[in-house]
Amino acid sequence: MSAALYIVIVAMLFQQAMSYMAAQVLPNVAPQVGASLLLDPELVLYHTTLFYAISGIFQASVGGLIIRWGAIRASQISLLGLGLGLALSMVGTLWSFALAAILMGAANSFSTPASSHLLARQSPPKYAPLIFSIKQTGVPVGGQFAVLAAWLLVADSQPDSWTRAFLATSAICFVLMVVIHPMRKQFDADRNPGYPVRFSDAVRNIGMTAKDPNLRALAFAMFTFVGLQGLFNSIFATFAQTTLGYDKDTALEVLLAVNVIAALARIGWGWIGSSLLPARGVLAALAFVMAAATVAIGLAEGWPFWMLAVAALAFGASALSWHGLLLSEVARLAAPGQVGPVTGGVLFFGALGMLSYPLAAKILRNFGVPYETIFLIAALPALLIGIRFLWPVRQLTPQPAPPVATAPPAPPPPPPSWATPRAAEPQRAPVRPARRYRWPDLVEMPPLWGQARFRPVDAVHCPNLQAALRAARRRR
Repeated sequence: MSAALYIVIVAMLFQQAMSYMAAQVLPNVAPQVGASLLLDPELVLYHTTLFYAISGIFQASVGGLIIRWGAIRASQISLLGLGLGLALSMVGTLWSFALAAILMGAANSFSTPASSHLLARQSPPKYAPLIFSIKQTGVPVGGQFAVLAAWLLVADSQPDSWTRAFLATSAICFVLMVVIHPMRKQFDADRNPGYPVRFSDAVRNIGMTAKDPNLRALAFAMFTFVGLQGLFNSIFATFAQTTLGYDKDTALEVLLAVNVIAALARIGWGWIGSSLLPARGVLAALAFVMAAATVAIGLAEGWPFWMLAVAALAFGASALSWHGLLLSEVARLAAPGQVGPVTGGVLFFGALGMLSYPLAAKILRNFGVPYETIFLIAALPALLIGIRFLWPVRQLTPQPAPPVATAPPAPPPPPPSWATPRAAEPQRAPVRPARRYRWPDLVEMPPLWGQARFRPVDAVHCPNLQAALRAARRRR
């Protein structure tokens, strides 16, 4: 692999980390924010829902913008929006959190399609699952940044200190935006400034994903896996502190360990999917593991701490570690040059899952449904996806293109006059060209009389010259 590929992997890893970090700062400090602002900590579920609703709307249509601007420029725009959204959250009002969720959701929509567009062009096909998995370790790395910011900068004794976490993470986004700017000259060389961009591209990309049965299965898996991930990350800190009875530091220690194991597992699953087993088979196994881990977490009330830790680590090794495998499958099945738009179409379903699971959990909690039942319900779709991935990939037979109604062809232009054969003409006797000459005996010889009586004449004007001379002599 070339040095350029290593640079791209590292840059896109941290770009992906910032995207996930921005989404996880508020969930990790939700109890402290609630205590400081006298709000219900479970309102964070609405924030997550709004964040990923906006992200899903834009993700399906940013493929054209990435082709027009380039992946690095799109990543810079994403980092700028994330940093501004984190800074806006420091205002500490409901409207500021809502506006920040909208801004960060729109910025987050560029993150994964831009990195997939760039890596699909730089990666050897054989190692694509491993390379995409390494890049997707940015998700747990971003989760680590969010957990560390909440752990080190926020204190239970000082509830108002939650703003420090937002300030630190916002500064990190701005710094990375500046750091990757020199890469644009080389890695955005394939951008097409004249590429047409329309909001209807979202409908086209989603339709392109839904019509292909193989891509459709990946889209449903994205919906389920991302939904489980969003549910866990949105409510685990609150669930562990309010239902299981652990303190803030213990809950954050579990999340820290989960993100560490998720980062290592992503690389391991990527290597297995590139060398030992098909990526689709590995995804099926991960679906079964995450379904079992989700059920175990839901039933963890009253269990010893080590059993909860094992269930959470199993969840991190499965539900937080599948991204590289699935995105490499999407890149493999996408048409050439359409990796960004197709990835955006698949990620739209992931955004639907991310907003649907937390929103459904909040609605169920409003009706008094316990967390145990919520986790049990969330585990069922993952089990079905695992069974679906055991089926082989459907081989599509190319269909003949439908006839296209076109205007009748225009008649060919007439041939030039020199190429047009003439009609047959009646035969005529050849016409000899008239000869023009002068009689030397009348022009050059001295006259026998005093003055020449005749001027030199042409044969054309006097065809019977000899007869005219004889008549003149007779008259004389």
